[in-house]
Amino acid sequence: MPRPLGRVHPALAVVVLLTALNGLTPYLEIKTGFGFNMYSNLLTARGESNHLLVPATLHLSDTQDVMVRVIDTDDAALAYYIEEDLLIPIPSLRNYLAANSNVEAILQVGSERVFVEPGTVPTILGEQPGWFESKFLLFRALDETEPKRCLRYWGPLY
Repeated sequence: MPRPLGRVHPALAVVVLLTALNGLTPYLEIKTGFGFNMYSNLLTARGESNHLLVPATLHLSDTQDVMVRVIDTDDAALAYYIEEDLLIPIPSLRNYLAANSNVEAILQVGSERVFVEPGTVPTILGEQPGWFESKFLLFRALDETEPKRCLRYWGPLY
């Protein structure tokens, strides 16, 4: 029997709701990777946005308040961020260092200089994120140059 007009199947309502939430995540600063913004070069961090119509975010997460600058490294993936002058979100770097134990690097974390030895993840980077956070709450690298560039991709950490 056909449904009356205006009635939506509950499964469809859930899909629409999740899709809308995924589209809002950059403006809520819940995640900036792998959403509708991934092809638009939208930058949302620290309560600011480069969007023409939405100049600010709700800043629900402090994940992008302190970013990491790679100063020196022997690792090719991290060297990309030096060459492109990009800042790395702490969770992305934590995941990378946990998966790649042979990395040596000098990092700038906020105002502190940190030395990464092979097989270690500096305590200033916090604890390893859980499975859900490391798979779904991804943050892209930030371009600190002016004017902002249209990046061809976010870098090898993703």
